[in-house]
Amino acid sequence: PRAVPIDPEGGAFLAVLDGHVDPRRLTLVAELRDGRRVRFTHSTDVTDRDGRPADQAIGEPWRAPKRTVPGTGGPGPALPGTLAQTGSASDPTGGPRWELRSWQAAATPRRGGGRGPARFVCWQAGVASGGQLVQPVPGGGRPRTLRPSAGSASSCRDAGATGEIDPPAVTTYPDDAGAYAPRPLRTVVSGALPSGATDGRLLGAGAPRPLSTDANGAFVMVLPGSGWRASLRISARLADGRTVTSRGSAAGGPTPAAPQVRAPDPDGAAPWGYATGIKGPWNGFYSELGRVIDGQLGALDPTTGTLLPRAGQDSFGTPRQNAETFNGPVQFTGGPVEQAPLGGRLPIDQAEVERRTLPGATAIAGQADADVRSITITTPRDVRTIEPSGPHHVFLVVYDGIFYRGASTATIRLRDGRTVTEPILSAAPFDGGGQERTPTLTQRLALERTGLRQMRALLPRSTANPRLHRGQLLTARLQRNEIRQIERRLAFARAHPGLLPKD
Repeated sequence: PRAVPIDPEGGAFLAVLDGHVDPRRLTLVAELRDGRRVRFTHSTDVTDRDGRPADQAIGEPWRAPKRTVPGTGGPGPALPGTLAQTGSASDPTGGPRWELRSWQAAATPRRGGGRGPARFVCWQAGVASGGQLVQPVPGGGRPRTLRPSAGSASSCRDAGATGEIDPPAVTTYPDDAGAYAPRPLRTVVSGALPSGATDGRLLGAGAPRPLSTDANGAFVMVLPGSGWRASLRISARLADGRTVTSRGSAAGGPTPAAPQVRAPDPDGAAPWGYATGIKGPWNGFYSELGRVIDGQLGALDPTTGTLLPRAGQDSFGTPRQNAETFNGPVQFTGGPVEQAPLGGRLPIDQAEVERRTLPGATAIAGQADADVRSITITTPRDVRTIEPSGPHHVFLVVYDGIFYRGASTATIRLRDGRTVTEPILSAAPFDGGGQERTPTLTQRLALERTGLRQMRALLPRSTANPRLHRGQLLTARLQRNEIRQIERRLAFARAHPGLLPKD
């Protein structure tokens, strides 16, 4: 017999036993708060997504485990004779030429079997330094040496996929990632065309630009820094004669949004910004939290110091579907961001100003109802009072460090003089034991009910798009099932107080 720990929030438990154990011979004894004991010898109260009782799994007899080959089906080492490296792109700022390295790689065996790509084409873009290919680091940091392997700042595509064009990989280098106003200097665009494809062109950066490919179909082009805001695409003529265009840059996503509210960065780097509204091909709701770069929301990679053409947190859905709660006058989002300092490390003999701040950052952003006058945010760090601004009533505060312990709350003052207090779950994603905080069942029920109402409101607008309409119908059905499950759990807890763990 062994004791099984029970999660105090959701009541979940888990035990991993030896493979020789027959599941049909297991017995679980649960001791209730009133001293009674209940014995279980089979699956109990287990239902599927539709609320139907789940079938009892039949335990198979023990057998010696098969030897598994490590690997995930990804690209392996470079195949002999396929490595190619050329100097093929000039830097618009007058810096050293950018070189392209590409190779072919066989796929590693997949764990558990399954089929995947048989061969990959991989590539890297960098500059030559000391006889090696390196990736520059903005701000004077030590360059990163690139080696011909899948895990060394490289991109790969399925060499056997001949019917479509992959979006290009886009990397923008600012002058200094840790500066208050980093200036985008150059945008490196790279990729690989399918085997047999010809007449490759880069679209979205002014007039179409022809691409020069190497023996593996890889290409690189360096644009001015303003290219980070462009929706870059690749077009090419396939071996069957069709001309196909990619759907956009791999890291680009939607067009960067303009910030609706700003907050200073604790380390003196680029300020933070937040925006929310309606945009996208389906007029979907979005919320973006990121750095303000060149008047737009973007993200700075804390490892490489490069600029990504999209905000750090980007989400789409129905209005307020992406917030953590829906049952109050304020919807919060955000959380811990950027676990490492921006930019590279300066040489030890070079003077540097070091700010006395904690590593990482925590951002609290969101949207308030029109009748909210002010929000007083209380965190383990301090107490701040802010006022929502702009037509969408948005707000944003940024702290240095991460709140591993302690609760964060918001005291909301309404225009009629009333006050409402709400927890801010996203501000403290960890409890004292290092576990993620999760909404209570009551909060989840309010979230699901609001999401279902919003999804039902969208259904009449999507009838012209059958595929979208079917997806929304499925989502609404899953939401209804989830609501029924939560309601059953809450009803049981009310009828039998103290029997189940606190929700």
